[in-house]
Amino acid sequence: MKKFIISLIGSALIVPLVLPSIVSAQGTSSSTKEANRGISEVCVRIRSRLSEIDQNVGNRLNELKSKKETHRENIENKWNEFVAKRTENRTERDANFTEHFDKLMGNATTTAQKSAVTAFQTAVKAAVSARRTAVDAAVKAFETGLKTEIDKRQTAHQTAFTTLQTAIKVAVDKAKTDCASATDVKSVRDALNTAIKTARDAFQAAVKTDQDAFQTAFDSLKSARKTATDKAAADFKAAIEKARTDLKAAFGSSVNSTTTAP
Repeated sequence: MKKFIISLIGSALIVPLVLPSIVSAQGTSSSTKEANRGISEVCVRIRSRLSEIDQNVGNRLNELKSKKETHRENIENKWNEFVAKRTENRTERDANFTEHFDKLMGNATTTAQKSAVTAFQTAVKAAVSARRTAVDAAVKAFETGLKTEIDKRQTAHQTAFTTLQTAIKVAVDKAKTDCASATDVKSVRDALNTAIKTARDAFQAAVKTDQDAFQTAFDSLKSARKTATDKAAADFKAAIEKARTDLKAAFGSSVNSTTTAP
């Protein structure tokens, strides 16, 4: 967005580069007739350049819309990659759990120990499932909220830019009209530059406000996700510790029932 603003400002600043030539034309005329003819010729050039500016602003708006769609598509792709990787990791961990449970059952020599292994397996699977459900919900809430905030920010930026586009068009149209009848083209230049600067400043202020609002919402989403995942981890740890304690009661302290996180 910063590069986008700089690009836009660059387009707007074309005006000051062109309009001083009006004053030059007016100052170098040797008669009123020549001055009027000079003003007329310069106004033709000004109208042409102002039309280019107006078109450039329209092109920037179309680029903004295109980038919004691309950004949303990139987010979807990254989310799908994350889900695929998470599924792969969990499948691998489930296989490790199964192998660990089989080893424990192989070490069980009494009915009580075998029952303890079965109870341990059930408790671990329940703890894993509960943690994954909680984590998935927290991550999904973050992902959904982030998409919403990104859409809000991009819509706000687009609205701000449309407002800027309208303000520039009004200023450009007025400059075209004023230039055709002006005897003091410097006032036309000054009015146009002031109008564009005002519109540009308002646009930058709106973008900053939108960005600040997005950052606040983003931080809140991250905090909520962390709180939920931290609780899920704490609940999982407590459940695993209880399952290990119960298992050790049947096997003795020599049993190794350490599990990895889901």
